[in-house]
Amino acid sequence: MRKPALEWVCATLGGVVVLVTLAVVVAQIPGADSAPPDVHLRVEAVQPSGGGYLVRFEAVNRAQATASAVEVEGRLEEGGRLAEASRVRLDYVPRGSRQRGGLWFTRDPAQFRLSLRVLGYQEP
Repeated sequence: MRKPALEWVCATLGGVVVLVTLAVVVAQIPGADSAPPDVHLRVEAVQPSGGGYLVRFEAVNRAQATASAVEVEGRLEEGGRLAEASRVRLDYVPRGSRQRGGLWFTRDPAQFRLSLRVLGYQEP
């Protein structure tokens, strides 16, 4: 009688393991969460480059949704007026990932108010 009980316990545990595995896989499927990508930008460095200045940044996607064709804009402003703008496109920013990029300016960003923002994205 011990052998059938052991088989029942093993079969039950195996079934539980399969169900938990399936639940984890389904939870990881892109699009299962309807929240949009949540891309945050952070300036890493500003350095002279060629005849201008390079602003290196990091884009962090905190959401579970992936974004592609992410448009990033950098602006240099003085007294509320736009002095210069630069844009770059990040091809792919997967969920929970970090991507790096750079924006070139002809003017020194240290002399202005520098701001970065995400303009838009595309669903892959």
